[in-house]
Amino acid sequence: MILDATDWAVSEFEGTPGLEKRLRDRLIDTAAGLADQPPGASLPQRFAWAELKAADNLIDRAAERPDDLQAVHRQRTRDRMAAARTVLVVHDTTTLDYSSHAAVADQLGPLGGRGFLQHNSLAIDPDNHEPLGLIHQQTFLREPTPAGETRGRRARRPRRESDVWLDGVTAVGRMPDDARWVHVGDRGPTFSA
Repeated sequence: MILDATDWAVSEFEGTPGLEKRLRDRLIDTAAGLADQPPGASLPQRFAWAELKAADNLIDRAAERPDDLQAVHRQRTRDRMAAARTVLVVHDTTTLDYSSHAAVADQLGPLGGRGFLQHNSLAIDPDNHEPLGLIHQQTFLREPTPAGETRGRRARRPRRESDVWLDGVTAVGRMPDDARWVHVGDRGPTFSA
């Protein structure tokens, strides 16, 4: 069954914890606006100025607890994963470069420019060729390399950037006994789940 963008947004975000009704409605409207346009469309192409400002306000308010915004969607995704025979969980990191935004430069990490990294774990049903949803997401800043740090010292850091791969697998959790979940990634540490 294919839902229109608004019905999809309601099914994925209605009941989001920690948001009063006005912000929950804004979240649904923003998600529907994003889903209703081609993937390559820019935010100004998707929204009128007033809608952009309202979405920006939602993001500012939700930044304190970003996992809350996705809590309902993640539970729906988990339910769809439990119903599928086979699930591919595709893990990958995206670089978000905000070098041209001087107002937030002190809040960003080095990337070649300035920005942050977002590691996504997307569940896909390969039998039906359908995305099931974003089951986990992590955002983090790349740590600047200390002057004179050797490769050996970098390998012994208590927390490493490559940890996000294992964190993503761990966050997905255990699969049901009668299911097959395959974790897919293009790099990162060797691990077993």
